[in-house]
Amino acid sequence: SDSAESAGIGLTNIVYSDIVEDELVQVNI
Repeated sequence: SDSAESAGIGLTNIVYSDIVEDELVQVNI
């Protein structure tokens, strides 16, 4: 959910983690 925690890893991982963590509520598009 927190994009900040994956900010240093890469945009792909940020979006991926957001989808996995908030698979029911995909707010980050």
